[in-house]
Amino acid sequence: MKTLRSIENKINPENPFEDCKLEREKYADNLTRIIENYPSGFVMALNNRWGDGKTFFVNRWRQKLKKEGFQVVYYNAWEDDYSENALVSIVSEITEDIENPDKKLLDNVLEKGTGIFVKSLPAMFKIAAKKLLGNEGFEDLASLLGEEMGKPFQNLIDEYKKQKETVKGFKIALQEFALSSGNGKPIVVFIDEIDRCKPTFAVEVLEIVKHLFSVNNIVFVLSVDKEQLANSVRGFYGSDNIDGNEYLKRFIDLEFSLPIPKLKSFISIIYKELEFEKALKGQRMNIPDLQHDNEYFETFTNLFFEEKNLNLRQINRLMSQVRIVMYLFNINQYMLPSLLLLLVYLKVEKEEEYRKIRNKVFDYSELLALNKKLTVVKLNLYQGKIPNIINVNEWYFYSLYANYLGERLYYNDFEMEKEQFVKKYKDLSFDSERLYELLKMSNNRFRFSQLSLEYLLDKIELSQTISFD
Repeated sequence: MKTLRSIENKINPENPFEDCKLEREKYADNLTRIIENYPSGFVMALNNRWGDGKTFFVNRWRQKLKKEGFQVVYYNAWEDDYSENALVSIVSEITEDIENPDKKLLDNVLEKGTGIFVKSLPAMFKIAAKKLLGNEGFEDLASLLGEEMGKPFQNLIDEYKKQKETVKGFKIALQEFALSSGNGKPIVVFIDEIDRCKPTFAVEVLEIVKHLFSVNNIVFVLSVDKEQLANSVRGFYGSDNIDGNEYLKRFIDLEFSLPIPKLKSFISIIYKELEFEKALKGQRMNIPDLQHDNEYFETFTNLFFEEKNLNLRQINRLMSQVRIVMYLFNINQYMLPSLLLLLVYLKVEKEEEYRKIRNKVFDYSELLALNKKLTVVKLNLYQGKIPNIINVNEWYFYSLYANYLGERLYYNDFEMEKEQFVKKYKDLSFDSERLYELLKMSNNRFRFSQLSLEYLLDKIELSQTISFD
C-alpha cells in the first residue's frame, strides 16, 4: 500500500515481525530467552531515545510472547498519570490482560491490594473522602489532622506492623496468582511511556514495582528513554544534585538498548517505502536538466543525515514531508530535491533561520555560512574531497536566493572578477572557486537560473497544513 509515512500496521499474530524492515526480531528472541532463564522475576529497561522505534518493537515483541504462550500485560503509564493511585491502575491492567485467570486467586490479590490502598491513604485523602460524604466545615479539617498527628506513638507502631503484614500478604497472593496464571512461564508486564509522566506519578510507579511487585514469576519491561526518566526523578526531588541514573539503578536489574540501524540502510528503507525513485525518475529521465535528480538526492540525503543527531522518527518525518511536497510538482518541473530537503529541515527544525530566508533578511555571506553549517560533511571520510552534490546544492541555494532577492544573477557578486569572488567567500563556501564557476555556467546555460527560491518556499508552505506524527 502506498503511504507517505510509516504507520502502525495491524500486527500479524502469526508472524508479528513480518513488517519490521530493521530486522529486529532477533533481539526479541534473545530477550525472550533471558526471561525464560530467570523466572524468579526482574526488571528490565528497554532504553532508547524517543523516536528510535521502541513502541514498534515492543508491540511486536508482546504479540510474539503471546504466540509463545506467555501471559502479557501492557500498561501505558502516561495514559494513567492523572490517576490518584498507580497501584490501582496497574492491578486493573493485570485483571484485564491476563487470560483465563483463576478467579479465586485473582480475588485474593484484589482483596489484599485493597488493604494496601486504603491503609496507605494519607490524611488529606481521608479529609477529601469525608468531605465527599457530606462533612462540612473547617472543624472537620482540624479534627482529622489532629486525629492523624495526635495518635499515641504505640498506635503508629502497631499500624506500621499491620501495614507490613498487609504488603506481605499482597505479595504472597500476587506470587500465587502469577504461578497459577503463567502456565510455567513468567508473566511479562510492559510499562510504557513512564518517562513522559509527571514526575510524581513516574516515581510512584517505580516504587510500586520495586516494593509490591518484586515477586517470583513476574518480569517487568520498562520501555523508556532513561535520560528523560532521570530528569523526572530530579524533578520529583526538586534538585539537579540528585543523580537520576544512580537512583534508577535501585529499580532496574537489566538494561538493553535496541541497536540503531546503519543510517544508510534505514534511509534506503524510507527511500523505497516513500517511492522517491518513482517521483524522481520515470519520464523525468528524458529531460536533461532533471535526469540526475534521483542520483543526487539519494547521495545528498545520506550525507545530510550523517551530520544530524536525529532519531529515526525525525528522519522519517522529514522525508515524508519532502515526499508530499513533491506531489505538488508536475513531471517536467524542477524539484531540486536536495535543496528542498534542506528547506524542509529548516522549516521543521530551525524555524528562525527559515523565517529569515523567507523574509529576505540574510545577505549572501550569511546564507552561505548557514548552508555550510547545515551541510558540513565529515570530510575525513572522503579524504578531504567535497562530494559534488554538496557543491551543486550550494549553487542551487545561492542562485535561487539571488533570484528571490530580485537580482537575477546580474548584480553585486556576479560583477566581481573570479579572484575577488573566491577571496570574499573563501571561508564561507565549501569551494568558492567551484561555486563561482557553477554560477557563471548557470547564468548562460541552465533554464532553472531564472527560478526563485520562492518557487520552492511556496510549495513547502502550501503543504504545511498536513502534519506528521
